Parts: sequence; structure tokens; C-alpha cells
Amino acid sequence: MIGLSLIEAHVLAVLAGVLFGCAAISTACWVWLRKQTFAFGGSALCGSGVVLLGLSMWHSVARGVSGSSISLKLQAELEQKLKTVDTRLAAIELGLQQNAVAVADLKQATSIAVANLTRAATNAQATADRALTAANPGGRLPPPAVPLPARPRSP
Repeated sequence: MIGLSLIEAHVLAVLAGVLFGCAAISTACWVWLRKQTFAFGGSALCGSGVVLLGLSMWHSVARGVSGSSISLKLQAELEQKLKTVDTRLAAIELGLQQNAVAVADLKQATSIAVANLTRAATNAQATADRALTAANPGGRLPPPAVPLPARPRSP
């Protein structure tokens, strides 16, 4: 079974109360619209729906008056969560800026390394060309260092 924390269970209980309260009141309203009868069943459904909705809302919202302001527990929790989100967002933005600087530095270092490698390859090619020209001024390739074996003649 999936483990639920206390906060998740509380949220699920409130949502269930709201859902079943709305369903009870809606059922009573639907029957009234279709058959124009309310009776004891409709009264019981409306009463239980109001209780479920009311208790869900009453339990999740705390109220208080201090001086010139009215505070709600729900509002205080939302403000606290917004502050937490703002601090996380600031940390993420700072990380993104640091990553952008690191990428720019890496791009610059890569372009410098590519330029150095290109220059080194050009120098190596020029040196090889000069060495070949100095060793072979006539433009002809020297004979192989190891002579090729002669073919045996058949009688």
C-alpha cells in the first residue's frame, strides 16, 4: 500500500468531504428539478452535504482578528509557500546564470583550442613538406630501402 503522510491524508480528507458534500447537494437538487419532490430524503441529502462541505471548509480555514487586520490560516500558509517558491526560483536563476557563464567560458576555450590545433596542424604539414622537398630536390621518390625479392624462374 502507498504510504501517505499526515498532510497528504488531511488534504485527501478535505477533498473527499468537498466532493461528497457537493454530490449529496447536487443529487437532492437533481431530484427536485426532475420530480419536484424533496421529502425526507432530500432533506437528509442536503443536510449531510452542507455538513460535509461546511466541516471541510471550517477545518481548513482558521480565522482571527488582530488590531486592524483579519488573518486567515490559509492565507498565511499560502504566503509561506510563495516565499519558499520565490527562494527556490532565485536559487534556480542563480544556477542558470552560473551555467551560462560556464558555457560561455567553455565555448571560448574550445574556440581557442581549435585555433591552436589548426595552427599546429598547418605548421606540421608545412614542416613535413619542407623536409620532403629538402630530402628529394628532384621531385622523384627515392628507391625502396629494402630490395624486392626476385621472381624465381621456372624451367
